Amino acid sequence: MVKKKDDVMMTQIAELKEQMRILTDAVVELTAAIAGHKASDKRKEVKWTEDQANQRRSFATMIKVSSALKDVYKLGLMKKAARDKVQPRDLFKKLNKRCFEKEEVKWEKLMLSWGTVSEVRIKGAERTEEGKVRVKYESTGREVVDGDVVYVCTVSQETLKCKVTKGRMSEGEGEFGVPKGWEGGNLHIYAFAYSSADDRFSKTTYWRMGD
Repeated sequence: MVKKKDDVMMTQIAELKEQMRILTDAVVELTAAIAGHKASDKRKEVKWTEDQANQRRSFATMIKVSSALKDVYKLGLMKKAARDKVQPRDLFKKLNKRCFEKEEVKWEKLMLSWGTVSEVRIKGAERTEEGKVRVKYESTGREVVDGDVVYVCTVSQETLKCKVTKGRMSEGEGEFGVPKGWEGGNLHIYAFAYSSADDRFSKTTYWRMGD
């Protein structure tokens, strides 16, 4: 009777040893697989070329500027975006993708509006004692009629904040708001017209103020 119990115990011990061996082999295989996967991941790490790295920097700058100016181009590009069946932000990126080079922005080439109304020519700009900007402007084409509007956007290069103000085209000049906190430095001024009679905008024109 004792011998049978010993035999059963020995069998259980043998089975246990076999299970331990199988488990040990599985752990070894899993460890090797993980090590191989990590090595594979390292081999798959992307190494950007200089051109690719510059493109990524340019794209990051475009996204930053796009976010800062969204209130402006949502207005100025909304008609064309609706016709093209795209979002204004996507149209902004399409029209301005060549304006960004790494961290540099070609401010004078940015297009914040689109249309066939006669463009606005900015004749001059100066800061007022009240801290606003007095802008002189005129239409480059057809005769101005009642209902013609000019939108002036001021952008602080240092803070990337902007301010949009509406004026009358017929007045030829006006005092327009500046970004909150702007007390000097580069100020980029954009203007575009809107005709209520035609329900159309113009393309964008540019003026720069600096210290």
